[in-house]
Amino acid sequence: MKDSLILFVLFAVSLFSLSVNGASPESWKAKDIRRFSAEEAFQGVCSDDQYFYAIEDRSVGKYRKETGGRIRLWEAAPESGILHLNSAMAADGKIYMAHSNWPNTPMLSSIEILDAKSLEHIGNISFGILYGGSLTWITQRKDGTRFACFCNYTDRGGVPGRDSNWSFIARLDQNFRPVESWAFPKDLVQKFDGYGASGGTFAGEYLCVSGHALGEIYVLEFPGAGSVLKWKATITAPFKGQAIDWNDKDQKFYATDRTKKEVVVFGVEK
Repeated sequence: MKDSLILFVLFAVSLFSLSVNGASPESWKAKDIRRFSAEEAFQGVCSDDQYFYAIEDRSVGKYRKETGGRIRLWEAAPESGILHLNSAMAADGKIYMAHSNWPNTPMLSSIEILDAKSLEHIGNISFGILYGGSLTWITQRKDGTRFACFCNYTDRGGVPGRDSNWSFIARLDQNFRPVESWAFPKDLVQKFDGYGASGGTFAGEYLCVSGHALGEIYVLEFPGAGSVLKWKATITAPFKGQAIDWNDKDQKFYATDRTKKEVVVFGVEK
């Protein structure tokens, strides 16, 4: 009897873990779980095991997942040179923030690093003008491989001769240097409405990206040949665009509704 109970529990756990990894994304449906007020919930949000971090242009708020209470606030000093935080990734006890000088040109980008516990600024990786785009997000796959998105813009913040079709996703090495890259499908770029992919995160094996204003998550796959990502599915979700984050422990997405200054937490159902 005891062995049967153990097998049943293991089976139930395996079913839960397959809620994303084992189901084809064409069948995913978002379910609104919880909403938290967060003054900084404008550009995006990232999360770790205990906290979520709401991101505004020049500030980050640290909030408890259980209560939604803010416990720390970081604000960029006026002389810091930090202008436009786009998103962030929580990893290794740090918050890696994608930063650019949007809408100024030439486009400048950097990764700004906070200590996740104290929210003190502890580092900077400057890309400058090297990669021909504005850094909008960074994310990390389960195996530790990092990816980043560099966007170009059709109108405001863009440069002559480069519209949104010039946006790309790059795989980074351990020193955050791009080593290969892929373009977005042209029909997906139209969804970005002249902007770019504002958010990106891995949900299991799938790369999920979000646009500037639509409540949609686009599930992408890397091609076996060529240089254009494959658009596999679209998930309608209860948020208003901008950066997103998948928390593998919670099996939930974290996103924002910038019109209400809220962090939105939602799961995925088959």
